[in-house]
Amino acid sequence: MSARERLASLDIFRGVTVAAMILVNNPGSWDDNYPALLHSVWDGCTFADLIFPSFLFIAGVSISLSRAARLARGATPAELTRHVLRRGAILLGLGLLVTWFTGYDWHGGLLDHLKDWRLPGVLQRIAIVYTAAALLDLHAKPWQRAGLGLVLLLGYWAALTLIPVPDTGATGAAALSVPSATLAAYVDRALFDWGVWGDHLWYLADPPGSWDPEGVLSTVPAIVTGLLGVAAGRWLQRPLTLERRLAGLAAGGAALVALGYLWDLVLPINKALWTSSYVVLSAGYAALALAAFGWVADVRGHTRWALPFSVFGVNAILAYAGDEIIGSLLYKIGLIPAETGKIDLASAFYQMIVLPRFEPKTASLVFALCMVAFWGAILTVLYRRRIFLKI
Repeated sequence: MSARERLASLDIFRGVTVAAMILVNNPGSWDDNYPALLHSVWDGCTFADLIFPSFLFIAGVSISLSRAARLARGATPAELTRHVLRRGAILLGLGLLVTWFTGYDWHGGLLDHLKDWRLPGVLQRIAIVYTAAALLDLHAKPWQRAGLGLVLLLGYWAALTLIPVPDTGATGAAALSVPSATLAAYVDRALFDWGVWGDHLWYLADPPGSWDPEGVLSTVPAIVTGLLGVAAGRWLQRPLTLERRLAGLAAGGAALVALGYLWDLVLPINKALWTSSYVVLSAGYAALALAAFGWVADVRGHTRWALPFSVFGVNAILAYAGDEIIGSLLYKIGLIPAETGKIDLASAFYQMIVLPRFEPKTASLVFALCMVAFWGAILTVLYRRRIFLKI
């Protein structure tokens, strides 16, 4: 693959992933929803559970392809290192802004909100994984990345199952069945529960603030998700025909999926913990999806169907951050009179317009599709005006 060759499938897959993020994050009702669009309560893996790791895998592929293109244009490793660190810092800052904004209830004072400001988050994890994977792609040899990835996965497995969790009485694998009793939860509380200065973890945990699905310890194996994407990107640059590259990607993906399900027998597949079995399973599915999109779009040349997803792919971070912020506003302001009292704009639209026309699960899906269409319209305008959020 030359530095100038561009895979349409990568842009399509990114756009599909971002649109899917918006879809699963905006149901009309969390109580009435199709199971595939809900995250697993704890162990297991649904369609929704595959979206975030797919985005990290795509980021890893893009890291490798971008690095090769930039080096071909004359950039130096030092310049690329500065670019990676700057971009990672911006992503981290944007993530903190999103979690601050979405967590604010518009009733208390701004200083009071600092005490329950959630510090971990999706964009924060993307920032860390991107930075680590990009620096390793730039400065480490393939065998060093592979060795590190293996050590991280096996080490995380051992840590979760063998290290006694302080203050819980649970040891080893027994702790994995209780979200707040795991080693990952203990590390989260140790780092982000600041006593009188507030608890800065996920407020939807049970009990609130006892653990975080994007916590520190579980971010370590997430780096391997990015590294597997880097490995896929390196493979796609091999001097082979595109058909052979995509076939090899599909074969690798199938092997990872099989390994993930086998590993599940001794270490449950779990998104919240980002277990090692979940890492290889989700990366395997992402590789299969990219290979499938590659066959359709890059080999067969069928891309017109995917044009609507392009607007999501080229403004992926803007779409996610914007949806989080605007979605938060829709649920917190604009109270509308109703029979049960005043309700927010999002709930009013769902309860008064969507729900009466469909059965509950379908209504929930229709509302989510409306949110996807809403952002599709906004992003289309930006796309046509060539306005892109570049970080």
